[in-house]
Amino acid sequence: SKKVYRPAGENASWEISDGTLTISGSGALYVDIKSNPVYPVSSVEESFSYYDSINAWAPVRDKITKLVVKSGITSIGDRAFKQFKNISEVTLGSGFKSIGKEAFAYNNALRKITIPASVTSIGEDALWSGFCRVPDNSHIVRATIYTYEGSFAADYAKKNNISFELLLANNSTISNTKINKGDSVTLMGKATGGTSPYQYAFFVKHSTATGWTTIQSYDKTSTKIWKPAKTGTYQVCIKVKD
Repeated sequence: SKKVYRPAGENASWEISDGTLTISGSGALYVDIKSNPVYPVSSVEESFSYYDSINAWAPVRDKITKLVVKSGITSIGDRAFKQFKNISEVTLGSGFKSIGKEAFAYNNALRKITIPASVTSIGEDALWSGFCRVPDNSHIVRATIYTYEGSFAADYAKKNNISFELLLANNSTISNTKINKGDSVTLMGKATGGTSPYQYAFFVKHSTATGWTTIQSYDKTSTKIWKPAKTGTYQVCIKVKD
């Protein structure tokens, strides 16, 4: 069958605006340098990698200062964004799973990469700046990883002595999802990452209501006992900020 190529991925596309390269769509991102020397394209059959500075992103690469990969894209192949010398920030969307070997290597200006908790694989030297320490010749990573507590990316950062920051995560819960009339529910705000102390806000909405009722505006109090005013189905919202 005839091999088909599409920009950035089988079901993906890319665009540039004010120095930001945005990749959107679904599935894996594959860059093929062999079939089109001007614009990045992908193969639906296999991925290709490259080892030098001449690659399919060359016409636009030096214009890029930020990369945003939206939710839906699941992986980036080996060396896919190698030698983007001006890129300083990368954001990978939720649901992203895999970062290839040297995917962002030689990006010496890269200082921040946001990696979601869904990532389960990061290839060797994915963030290598291209510089080495003397005299041990160890690889230098200048980027800081922003991720969530307990994530693969956090463990990867610790293992490879890479700077990282934990993002604010809302882990709030409620004591019961079904209660009898007259009973109370405990709303329990909980967060990790970010900068403590945290502040919590609690809201409820009856199925027949047009708006939310505030139980507590933002405050350091993390637990609130709430008794429904009438029978029925309620939505509960617990917000947190640092």
